[in-house]
Amino acid sequence: MKNFLLVLLVVSSQAIFGQTEKIERAGEPTIYEVDGEDAEMDEAIKKSRLTFDEFLAAFKSKNPSQRNFSVKMPFATEYGAEHIWLTNMEIKDEKLFGIVDNLPQSVNTVRLGDVVEIEEEKITDWFYIENDKLIGGLTIRVLRDRMKSSERKRFDRTLGIKID
Repeated sequence: MKNFLLVLLVVSSQAIFGQTEKIERAGEPTIYEVDGEDAEMDEAIKKSRLTFDEFLAAFKSKNPSQRNFSVKMPFATEYGAEHIWLTNMEIKDEKLFGIVDNLPQSVNTVRLGDVVEIEEEKITDWFYIENDKLIGGLTIRVLRDRMKSSERKRFDRTLGIKID
């Protein structure tokens, strides 16, 4: 079952001449294509990797006020990478796994519903919801900050959670 936040965001790192471009897909998340050399996005990814231990600690805590644990990882495409959200986290043999939660646009190595091992060195974002507040989600925040005011309000209203 798709997480309510995940149906809205996916990021592709294909270079689109220094812009963020949207691809709308019926019944699937909007894809935001981001230039492969986007400094702000690169910083969000770097910080996500540096703080991944916070995500793991929260996930392992089994705190009932925390839910919707998700990790984003890149998968190779012909022109770069498509970053896909993985949900329904599970630890098996001390390894973390997640389920591909959105239909890939350009990736043919994984499909919706596939179970994928999460490689910590490759993660590009993580988040969970705690008391209806987004924790993590640094690339989501970058994209949200780039939205027009009206789009951001609609986005926030649709999510029904707080993003500080």
